[in-house]
Amino acid sequence: MSIDKKVELLQEIIQADTVNGKEKPSAESFAELFDQAGIETKLVDHDDERASLVAEWEGNKEGKILALTGHFDVVAADDVDEWSYEPFSAEIVDGYMYGRGTSDMKAGLLGLALALVELKEEDFELPGSIRFLGTAGEEIGMLGSKSLTEAGYTEDIDAILIAEPVNPGEINTSHKGSLNYQLTASGQAAHSSTPQEGINAIDLLRQAMDHIQEKMDQVTEDYESDVLGRTLHSFTVIEGGSQENSIPETAIVKANARTIPEFSNEKIIDLLEKIVEEINSKVDGELSLEVTQNSSPVNTPDDSQLVQACLKELGEETEVTSFNAVTDASNFTQVEKDFDMVIYGPGDLALAHSQDEHILVEDYVEFIDHVKAIIKNYFDN
Repeated sequence: MSIDKKVELLQEIIQADTVNGKEKPSAESFAELFDQAGIETKLVDHDDERASLVAEWEGNKEGKILALTGHFDVVAADDVDEWSYEPFSAEIVDGYMYGRGTSDMKAGLLGLALALVELKEEDFELPGSIRFLGTAGEEIGMLGSKSLTEAGYTEDIDAILIAEPVNPGEINTSHKGSLNYQLTASGQAAHSSTPQEGINAIDLLRQAMDHIQEKMDQVTEDYESDVLGRTLHSFTVIEGGSQENSIPETAIVKANARTIPEFSNEKIIDLLEKIVEEINSKVDGELSLEVTQNSSPVNTPDDSQLVQACLKELGEETEVTSFNAVTDASNFTQVEKDFDMVIYGPGDLALAHSQDEHILVEDYVEFIDHVKAIIKNYFDN
C-alpha cells in the first residue's frame, strides 16, 4: 500500500466523529479493510450505534496468539472555536495531521490494522495467530474491552500489543489502575435563617471528604510499588445547593483514585464503604457511595518475548517503563492465563484530549513498519 493511501485512510477515520457512544461506523470501516485482505472479522454489537471488532488471521500452523488492540472512540472536542483547525478535518500542515484522535489513538489503531493487512498481502508465513481487538468505549466505562473479555477473546492469548501513544524512546509494560466513585449526601432543605430546621448536605459531604482524604493520604504514605509508584487520590467534581438562602438538601462529589497492586481497588472500595457506614451511624442525613468505574492496575514482565521483539526493532536503548494512563488491559487481563503486554504507539500522550491534538504523519507511517517487524520478531523468537 502506498504512503499516500495510508495517509488518506487515516484522514478518513479522523474525519469520522466517533466520540464515545458513536463507534460503530468506524468498526464497520475497519471490518471492510480486513475483509478486503481476506482476514476474518466479527462485529460485536453493543447497541445500534456502538460496536467493537474482532479480526483474526490464523497462520499456517498452530502457535502463539498475539493480540493487537486499540480503541475506536475519542473524547469530545470541546471549545471548537479555540482549535486552530476544525477538530474532525484531519488537515495536514507542515507534516502534522490535526484532529481529535490523531494521537489518542486512531493513528495507532489504524497502524496496527495496516501492519496486519500488509503482512497478509505479502504472504508472510505466520506460525500462529494474530487477533485484532478494536474496542468501543475505552474513554468512558471501557464497555468494549469488558464485553470482549467476557466473550473469551483474551483467555487464550500469549501477548498483547496496545497502540496507545507513548513517550519517545520508550515502551510500557505496566500502568496504574483507576477507580472512579460518586459520593452523595442527602439532607433536608430549610431556610438559611433557620438552619437548625434542616440537614445541610454540604456540611455532611465536607465531613466525609475530609475523612476520606485523610485516610487516602495515609494509604499514599504507607504503600508504594517499585514500578508504579504510589496511590493518587483526587476529588474532581462537586455539586450542591440551589441558592444562597437555602440549606442544601443534596450534595455530590466525584473522585478518582489511581491505584497500585499493593493497595488494590477492592481495598479502597472497602475503605470508602467503612467511612460511609461510620458517618451514617452518627448523623441524621445519609451518605451513599456509587463506584462508577473499577479498572485494575496492570503489571507485566519487562523482559518478556514481546518486549524483546520490540527492543530488537526499536533498539536496545529503548526504555522499558510504566504508562501514565489506564488502558483496556485493565479488563483484558481479568482472565486466568497470564500474558505479556507492551504499550507502544505513535503520537504524544501529552496531546491526548487536548486542543489542536495532532501527530507527525511520518511517525504514523514509520509505526506501521515497526509493527510489522515486531510481529516477525515475536514469532521468530
